[in-house]
Amino acid sequence: MADPDLEDDGSQYFDCLANSHRSPDMQGYAVRLSAFIANICIAILIAWSKEDVVKESVNVVMLQNFVIMIASAIAMGRKDLVVADAHFSLTLMVSPLSMYFVYSTYRFIRRRPNHLYDRLGSAKVITAMMLTILFICWIVFDLLIYFSNLHKSNDCKSTLLGWIFNKTFSLGIQLFFSSIPIALILLFWIVYFIRHFKDILEEHKRHMKKPVKPWKWFFLVQRLRRSIKSFLIAQWDVITQSHRWLFFLTIVAFYLGWAGTLYIYVVDINEFFHELSDSPYTPTDSDSDFDALGYGQLLAAAIIIQPIWGVCKLSFLKRHTILSWLKQRPQSIWNSIVFICTGDQTRNPWKEIVELRRVHESEESVTVIMPVVPVHTASASASVRRSSTSTLPSEKRSLDQTVLPGASDSDGGGAGEFEKITLPRSPSSQLLLPTNYDYDPYSRGPGHDGDYAGLSRHRTV
Repeated sequence: MADPDLEDDGSQYFDCLANSHRSPDMQGYAVRLSAFIANICIAILIAWSKEDVVKESVNVVMLQNFVIMIASAIAMGRKDLVVADAHFSLTLMVSPLSMYFVYSTYRFIRRRPNHLYDRLGSAKVITAMMLTILFICWIVFDLLIYFSNLHKSNDCKSTLLGWIFNKTFSLGIQLFFSSIPIALILLFWIVYFIRHFKDILEEHKRHMKKPVKPWKWFFLVQRLRRSIKSFLIAQWDVITQSHRWLFFLTIVAFYLGWAGTLYIYVVDINEFFHELSDSPYTPTDSDSDFDALGYGQLLAAAIIIQPIWGVCKLSFLKRHTILSWLKQRPQSIWNSIVFICTGDQTRNPWKEIVELRRVHESEESVTVIMPVVPVHTASASASVRRSSTSTLPSEKRSLDQTVLPGASDSDGGGAGEFEKITLPRSPSSQLLLPTNYDYDPYSRGPGHDGDYAGLSRHRTV
């Protein structure tokens, strides 16, 4: 049976929110709709634009959050902000895009790869600092709303039970509007788990083969913990990498939930809350003068122009890529349907991913054959020794000195000796050559245009 005190505090707090006369400059329909559309447009720009546009878009979102927070804090300090507007300001700041920024910052601090920070260039550290400050300010601002009583009206007595009730009500709205995408995600996740079960087991075995430092005690607990963690990671990797459209469905679920808390479907939000609370709606003078699409609303909604223009420009620049993607969609959708219904392994996208990974791993190392330069002085010998024994940054290499067939033994046998160096295949790899070695990229090997032929590189599988 429900606690009567909880019901009384919850209903009292809800009536307080319903009777709060919201500012049209903050919760007007055009303002709410423009904030929602602008957030979606900025998310598109961050996902597919170049590095400079990504930096600019992140700065725009952070600036918007800090401006809303500072303005709301000043209004609360002057007791010129009703509790409903304070709630809405927090809802406006904690958007899906802002939560993605905070999550990416968490991964960046843990030194995990993420799409956002890989494209921020030299602005990684300052962005991480600002987003960490923003996250802390969210928590402080949320606590101020409920426990400071710094509001325009003293009729709302903020209590812990009222705070819990409001959080539960907001969560219920989010789940209601995002229930269909969430149900689809769960349904397809179960289907893909069944179809990819063998792939998940193979990926789990691959994770378990990775060497780890064993615990001195409770090694059985470590093995059980590692097995469960590896299975969850393998399941996530196989399903999400094979069927990336689930990410799109997840994003849709987040934005639908946010749209519900913004009350996008409601034009006059004051009248809507009065209908929910079953209290008589008596418009005030400010309410009667309120125009949902008036001059003030349209002026506040002008922020939507630049993001929409950016998305249109991006779509035009990537029109060929978009058309190519659209042409491939019918076949891709058909393959997905056949795989779900029949489990046909020839249409299993994970098989292609595994094959590409196998090819990539086979190309991770290359062998470079370079000559050993004959030296006759101590300084030259030291120079060659430094260049031949130096290691690449954060990379290990193995040296295997051999004599190639057909090489001449002139100059004391030094000119016919070559070093075979096995290096990781990496874009950052740079070969350190002796300073007195003239590299000719067009030479074809020993015996052509001099003793010191060009470098011969081949894959080691």
